[in-house]
Amino acid sequence: MPFIVTMETKNTYPSFLRLFKELIMLEIDFVKLTLAEKVIILLSVLSLSFIALIIVICAMLFISIGVVKMLSMVVPDYLGYIIIGVFYILLLIVLLSLKRILIVDPISRLITKLILNKPK
Repeated sequence: MPFIVTMETKNTYPSFLRLFKELIMLEIDFVKLTLAEKVIILLSVLSLSFIALIIVICAMLFISIGVVKMLSMVVPDYLGYIIIGVFYILLLIVLLSLKRILIVDPISRLITKLILNKPK
């Protein structure tokens, strides 16, 4: 219940305390809502990223099988699988060597922007 300042309550110590207490409660509610908003945004980004990762993994699996089938026209089947395996190992090495640029920095920027941006 909001406290309304009238002429009778103006400049009195108890009314100041009530107003101060109400201000603190409103600030606490604001912080709770802001925190809830930030957590929801973070969880939605994480869940969307997880879903995208699953879709990319499935696509890469089918693309890999298709490439192996195409390579089997030129080289034996087992060699096609080895070539694709080596390709993925090289891709992993590149990803691990660039992990700061490709993974750590974007995630830290997202979390920092999410935490430090003022709410609208």
